[in-house]
Amino acid sequence: MEEQIRQIEALLRLFRIERYAYLIAVLLCALILMGLAVFSLLNERIDFKYFVGLLTPSGAMIFLINNILKFWNDAIELLRNQPDENI
Repeated sequence: MEEQIRQIEALLRLFRIERYAYLIAVLLCALILMGLAVFSLLNERIDFKYFVGLLTPSGAMIFLINNILKFWNDAIELLRNQPDENI
């Protein structure tokens, strides 16, 4: 089990910059989404172009969060597929 944990830690170190880039991009999308929502509420109208503007950052957030979760899923699969030497 300790070897598996070391492998996961090595993977985390290897992809640290990528994970941070995804997290920063998610935060930027969330800020854009909130900004567009506040802007449309302050204008007291919701036009089609504002609605489309809200879809773009939310779709990007879903894509980025999916990539982050895929990384963690791959790390868990690596742990799951390793034979346990204590058995």
